[in-house]
Amino acid sequence: DRRPAPEPLRALLGAAGAEMLLLLGSPRSATHLVAPTGQGLGPVGRHLKVLHEAGLIRRRRTGRSVLHHRPAACASPAEAAGGAQ
Repeated sequence: DRRPAPEPLRALLGAAGAEMLLLLGSPRSATHLVAPTGQGLGPVGRHLKVLHEAGLIRRRRTGRSVLHHRPAACASPAEAAGGAQ
């Protein structure tokens, strides 16, 4: 039961980017973001690249996988965008 990203976050990052940022509260690979976002692997990769270049997510290699996650400073983007009351 996921809630949609708050409107300010969606306006800033687009719906898919905002949803991805919220999903990255725990480390996930690009492959594991395909199903929950409904995006293909290519668009997921492009969103992850933009989020990483903006400093909103970090990535680390674990074996053959690359895991993406929000750093502690971005622990609650929904609250920062006014989504949590």
